[in-house]
Amino acid sequence: MNVVVVGASRGLGYSLVEKFSQEGHRVVAGVRDIEDQRLKDLMQTYRGIKIMHMDVIDEESMKAAGDQLGKDGFSIDLLIHNAGIILAGDVDHDLPGISIGDFRKTLDVNTTGTVIAVKYLLPLVNKDGSGQVFLITSEAGSMTHSGSTMAAYSISKAAQNKTAFVLKAALEDRYRVLAIHPGRMKTDMGGDHSEIEPEESAEGIYKLATGIKKIKEGSSIFINYKGEEMVI
Repeated sequence: MNVVVVGASRGLGYSLVEKFSQEGHRVVAGVRDIEDQRLKDLMQTYRGIKIMHMDVIDEESMKAAGDQLGKDGFSIDLLIHNAGIILAGDVDHDLPGISIGDFRKTLDVNTTGTVIAVKYLLPLVNKDGSGQVFLITSEAGSMTHSGSTMAAYSISKAAQNKTAFVLKAALEDRYRVLAIHPGRMKTDMGGDHSEIEPEESAEGIYKLATGIKKIKEGSSIFINYKGEEMVI
C-alpha cells in the first residue's frame, strides 16, 4: 500500500509512519521540517519511508509536493491528513477572551490546511473505489457534545468534520472518506485528560485502513480509532 501521512513529525503522525512502515507499506511522511532527525532515524530502519516538505498553510508547498509525487508516479492508496494545532492561548481563554490572531491561525491550519492538502493530493489517490482519505479530526468537533474549552480548536474541528462530509458527498463511491477521532492521546497536544499512547491510536487506524477492523454497516463517516461511530 502507498500511504501519505501529512503532519508526520511527532505524536500520532510519527506513530502512523512507523506502524505502516513496520508492516511493509511505502510511506511518504509529509512534514514542515525535512531535516527532522527522528524520521531520518526511522528511515534507517524502514527503507520504504520518504520524507517530503508539506506545509499545509503554504499552498505552494502542497502543490509542489503533489506535483513531485505525480512526476514520481506515486499513486496514493491511503491519504491520512493529521496536521493540526492547539495554541496555548486557546487553552487558557474562553471564546470571548481568545486572541483573534490565535483563532485565525487555528482555523488556517486545522481547517483551511485540510482543504489545501486534499486539493493537491487527492488527484493522486486511486479512483477505482480502493483509495482512502482519512481526516484526523476530534471529538471536540462534535456539535452535540459542545463545551466552552478550546473554543478555536473545537470550532476548527467541527469545520474539519464538515469538510469530510462535504468531500464524501462530492466523491460519492469513488473513494472511502472517514473523519477519525484518534482518542485522547498522550502527545504534545494532549491535555490533562489524555488516556492512550499514540501507538494505540495508530494501531487502530491501521486496522481500519487495512480492513482488519470493519466498520458497522450504516455508520456515519465520523468514527473513532476503534471504528465506533461518533456523535456529530
